Amino acid sequence: MNRLNQETKSEIRNVSNYRRPPAITHSESRKVNIAEINKTFDDMMPNTRNSEYNESMKLIARKKIIEKFKSYGLDVFEQHFTVNLNGTIMNGVNVIAVRAGKKRGKCGDRLLVIGAHYDTVKGTFGVEDNGSGVVGMFEIARILRFRKKSLKYTIMFVAFDLEEDGLIGSQLFVVNYLIPSEINRNVKFIGAFILEMVLVYNDSPNSQYLSPDIVRSSPRVVERINKTGNRGNFVAIWKRDFLDNDLWKLFNEAWDNVETPSKYNLYPFSAPFPLNASVDLIREYPTFIRSDHAPFWHLGNGKLLPALLITDMGFFREPSSNGYHNWGDNKTQLTSSNLQFLKHTVEVLVQVLNLI
Repeated sequence: MNRLNQETKSEIRNVSNYRRPPAITHSESRKVNIAEINKTFDDMMPNTRNSEYNESMKLIARKKIIEKFKSYGLDVFEQHFTVNLNGTIMNGVNVIAVRAGKKRGKCGDRLLVIGAHYDTVKGTFGVEDNGSGVVGMFEIARILRFRKKSLKYTIMFVAFDLEEDGLIGSQLFVVNYLIPSEINRNVKFIGAFILEMVLVYNDSPNSQYLSPDIVRSSPRVVERINKTGNRGNFVAIWKRDFLDNDLWKLFNEAWDNVETPSKYNLYPFSAPFPLNASVDLIREYPTFIRSDHAPFWHLGNGKLLPALLITDMGFFREPSSNGYHNWGDNKTQLTSSNLQFLKHTVEVLVQVLNLI
């Protein structure tokens, strides 16, 4: 995670058009649906989303993200930012979509963030990393269209930019927007669920690897995985003990309450980080700060910012280990078993929204 200097600039722009969203058709599924998920992959995530590789492709992807959020009746904003990273000027745009709760703008509002980065490295289509997280987020937003009653809390969907350049978009969301514009104005922050590479399921023996710091941090979970034959058949949650327990309990309860019994395992990996953990301690467990949950954990400026990472473990699982950050991360990964796996994770998160 790159610490950003004083030359960083950030600006929020409202891009909502305040038009009535398209009417819900009778044919549209009111439940998490693989056909809808597959269609969203085709419509939204077909190409590289990297400014250095092709700025116009990334702009097209961002416009599609904005229009998709608008079609679900959400208020949409862009967070434009410019950073000087080791002498290199970089521009990025986070897309923020809001489903307002009944107390939005009033005393007693609560806020839940669901986020996923939409950018890619050069030389990849980014279907797994991280089209899968963005598509999962869209499906949750789509399901919310069918809720007629006002929510008791506000949901903020965030498509982060420049994750691949050091979690820049999520850092600036936390520091330049979330804390000053929400938390410091007495909005209670429930927490964040971050989706990062959530597509790949592999029930073959020895398809799952684990990094040394993960092994050190969670020996009991590692033992359970070893007993399965090291199969990549689970959803992983990265959390901190105590600080993220409320979010973990919600997710774990929702896992048990989904309509379809799961053949998948659910494993929590606990990072040994207290609030405002020292740099030296964080460096001992680098795997735990590889995605957009990390700024919530470490940039709270003394505030408790709960966040969970939801992941399939990314390149530690075959075949992602071979297709990570290259052209192998493509639509060949949209298999029936993988889409079912993603569908289940989305169903759990939808159930979480019912429990808050």
